[in-house]
Amino acid sequence: MKDYYNSGMSSCMTVKEYDKNYMRVHDIMHKADGDIEKAKKLAQTQADRISVDNKAISRYRVAKHEGFDEIAEVFMHRAYHLGQVDTQTYREWQIDNLFA
Repeated sequence: MKDYYNSGMSSCMTVKEYDKNYMRVHDIMHKADGDIEKAKKLAQTQADRISVDNKAISRYRVAKHEGFDEIAEVFMHRAYHLGQVDTQTYREWQIDNLFA
């Protein structure tokens, strides 16, 4: 169950943005029906359509918070390519994920 105020997201997105990202992330996992590769493909399709604002990093945060690390990675990669995440932060994230 989603809990915006206890999720740590209140400093980086509005309730409306959180709800939308939450819905999108859960829709991906629902459509994938447990198939991680399918979830990654669905997330990639969605990520490729993101071109502005902080949508990719916001979606990454929600996916990560919900424990969907596989699709969170897709959104982090897109955020980096859109310039929403600097190179140093992205490298640190990659290193952290190597040992996770």
